[in-house]
Amino acid sequence: PLPYSYEYLLENLIDPAHIPVSHDRTPGGGFIEDAQALDMVVDSITAQEGVRGRYRGSRSSPFSFSLKSALEKRRKHEEEKARRAAGAAVAENDMEYTQVRMQPPGILRQGDEAGVFEAALHCMPTGRGKSRLLFRTAFRVMPGWKGFLFRVLISMKPQWMKNLNSCKILEQDLGLITSQEDFMRSPSSPPPLPAGETATDAQTPPPCERNWEDTCLNLGTQDKLVVAVREWLDGVGPSLPYYEGWKSRSPPVLSYDAASTPSVLPSLLSSSPTLDPHHRAQTSRYYRHVLNSRLSRKALHAVERGQVLAKAVMAVSLAMGMLSRWEPT
Repeated sequence: PLPYSYEYLLENLIDPAHIPVSHDRTPGGGFIEDAQALDMVVDSITAQEGVRGRYRGSRSSPFSFSLKSALEKRRKHEEEKARRAAGAAVAENDMEYTQVRMQPPGILRQGDEAGVFEAALHCMPTGRGKSRLLFRTAFRVMPGWKGFLFRVLISMKPQWMKNLNSCKILEQDLGLITSQEDFMRSPSSPPPLPAGETATDAQTPPPCERNWEDTCLNLGTQDKLVVAVREWLDGVGPSLPYYEGWKSRSPPVLSYDAASTPSVLPSLLSSSPTLDPHHRAQTSRYYRHVLNSRLSRKALHAVERGQVLAKAVMAVSLAMGMLSRWEPT
């Protein structure tokens, strides 16, 4: 289970802009050199069909995944870089779009136009502030011996080791997402009073709930798909037990009383995951994943048995060595 709400999980998974930065040189992630403005298109937002959209890079990169060879990608990247440096017109963007579809209630599907890569990610709420992720990926490998070798290498990697890499990717976003959730659920300053009016202590308005539209800086080249998911939640949210949309949200679980708890609640909600050892973002991977994964539990038990066996072998070897050097007097 993940220690944040499923809306934040959906938002994180549909956001391609953070991948080169947050998952730099992580298997299944990206490269920070590939961070760039993205060409994003939101095709539709409907309550029944969810969100449909697509995105692509605004410039070629030798690091980005493509069907073209590594040498061809690097050559094209260097040519475009030289044209930009010379002030010449840059060729029209001919990069392939990655298709994205978010199906209600929380199934995210992604794939390139060539059908080389596809992914299905199921975001499931397990409670307010808790969620779970199930996903499956598929690759269309090249024919011949290279494709056969690729399949063999992939099949040789045990599933529990693949799970560890998935955990690493999720953990790289954990502090940021929980910080966002804490901040959006903390009370904001009350709206200012009209000019010329003053309020007594009894009339002081309580802190207001934060709003994504008013709180966040929306970058058109990075956040279109994220905003689309939040706008979809605006439409379907009133029928859900809880939600946080772009312009609206469900009432908070914790009520804020400025008279009785002027400082305890804000400090509780805004505690930093990197500084507070008791923050939910610091939960061990053992409790988040291993206890819920049969394959990972079996692998852990095998390692523990191996440790016991290794200690026993070491003790026997040490005893035999001492006996071999012992000479009776």
